[in-house]
Amino acid sequence: MGAKKKGPSLTPLFEACDCNDVDALLEMLKKDASQVKTMNADGWTPLHQASYAGAVDCVVELLKAGAAIGAPCRQGDIPLHYACAQCHPEVIAALAKAGSPLELKDKDGETPMDVAGSRATKKLLEQLIARREASGQDTGRGRADGEEDDADDWEEVEEEALGAEELAALQLSEGKEAADKEAAAGKKKADKKGGKKK
Repeated sequence: MGAKKKGPSLTPLFEACDCNDVDALLEMLKKDASQVKTMNADGWTPLHQASYAGAVDCVVELLKAGAAIGAPCRQGDIPLHYACAQCHPEVIAALAKAGSPLELKDKDGETPMDVAGSRATKKLLEQLIARREASGQDTGRGRADGEEDDADDWEEVEEEALGAEELAALQLSEGKEAADKEAAAGKKKADKKGGKKK
């Protein structure tokens, strides 16, 4: 997903979405409804900004105004990626209710589940996906870059097994680091001895 952050300066439209200022947002959209499709330099729409900020009231109004729920930014992330990364359950629920793809991969190959910032967020996504599957609806699997996935890309990963693998790899690297330090200390000692002989 790459680093997610707000730009250094926000236009009034994006500022309203960032602060959940619904009155300001509605006033701007009343003057020019096409602003709902505005994009900043990172390809964020107002819906991306509101989702990132957890501004659920603005999210709801933007969706009513016709905001593109599955529009990817430059990194291929849709608003749901940002809501999940920032752990905003009300925004996630609103986006899902409006039909957001729940399993779309961004350009890094990450789904909203992959970038979810908490266990509670992952649990909520699991429930939303299960609900869609149970009703025979599309969960929105696919890729922002339009490439085809093969079945292996969607294999379920056992989290405990993955955790054990990561722990083993960490212990292995820590063991190597300790051995490297020991070797360096031995070399330093040998160099000092060699220096005294002269």
